[in-house]
Formats: sequence, structure tokens, C-alpha cells
Amino acid sequence: MKGQHPIIEQHDLQEQFKKLASKGMRLTEQRKAMIDLILNSARPLSAIDIYQKMEKQFIGLSYGTIYQNIKLFIELMIIESFVLGDEVRFRIIDRENPKYHLICVDCERSVPIDLVTERIELPTLTNSFKPISYKLDVYGYCTDCILINHSDHA
Repeated sequence: MKGQHPIIEQHDLQEQFKKLASKGMRLTEQRKAMIDLILNSARPLSAIDIYQKMEKQFIGLSYGTIYQNIKLFIELMIIESFVLGDEVRFRIIDRENPKYHLICVDCERSVPIDLVTERIELPTLTNSFKPISYKLDVYGYCTDCILINHSDHA
């Protein structure tokens, strides 16, 4: 399963494009390609990953363009960021069907899992704090990496 891409329905891609259009943002070919790349990646991507995968298709593409679009996508809640290892990574947000992830720390593959969030109880910290959202990622080793590295991670 290492390196496999998830099967993404065209509907999901179109939904992300609609988010841009609904905020009056131009739907450029670079933005379409970037959303498609992040949506269809088997692992969360860093800004450098995104740049390296797109620079061949878009001659003259700059890191600045990548970072500007990342900032825009985060503001529009199309993508979210999180830290994996020592890098900031990005993935698509699905607000209607939130996904939680198992992330392999070796190959960095991300596998979405379904959790019944109604059963998750957050502790009441204080009366002066009201949580509005949370993220849940579980880090470990996928079966492929365990088999490759034998008992190192068992």
C-alpha cells in the first residue's frame, strides 16, 4: 500500500473549487492543480513538496506563489496545517465529514479513520475556556514500514 493514492471523487475536487469561487477568488490553473495535488496525495505535503511537484508543470512558479496560496487556502478553511517531524504539512479539510488520521512516521502515509466524535468527551478545563474544535492525529508505523524494518518498531 505504500505510495498508493486515495481514490478521490471528482465531486470532492469540485467542492474545494466552489469554496474558492464563493469567496470571489479567481480559480487559476495553479490553484486548481495545487488543490488537486493536496487532495490526491497519499501523504500530507510540505510547501517544498508542493513546489517540487508543481514546478515542472508551471514554469516560473515561485515559492512565494506557493506560500501565498497556502495562506489563502488556510484562511478559506480549504486546507489545514500541522507539524510532522520538523516540517509543517498540509491537507484538505472536510468540514462535513471530518476525518482523523493515522500517520506513519517513516513513510509519512496518512490513513483517514472514522471516529464517532459524539463519544469523545473533552475535559472541562475551566469556566473561562470553551473549546470550539480539535484535531486528532495518531502517529506510529504502518504495516509496510514495520515489515520493511522488521522488529525495529514492534
